[in-house]
Amino acid sequence: MFIESTDGTVVLLESFANSISAHLAKNQLETAGIACFISNENRPYGPISGGVRLHVRQQDLEAAQQILSEHSALMTAVQDDDLDTTQATSDSSGSLLTRLRAWLLS
Repeated sequence: MFIESTDGTVVLLESFANSISAHLAKNQLETAGIACFISNENRPYGPISGGVRLHVRQQDLEAAQQILSEHSALMTAVQDDDLDTTQATSDSSGSLLTRLRAWLLS
């Protein structure tokens, strides 16, 4: 995606250890209407070379940080809920999958 900015400033929002995490974050930002792009995705040494980078326009930086912060809080809550589950039943895993599906589609 090409980002046109009135002042021409594109900034690094975050670096990720893998492209899956970067693309999940990119999807959340694009769903919210924030233009962004990924760089450094196909580097042979991955995190050693700075990780997979997600960039946004300077004017979208605060909103993008807020969205990723909310995303991180949701994932932490889902992980905590999964760890607190005492029964490994198909109902509880279905519940987790339902919440993850809803999050991905939101």
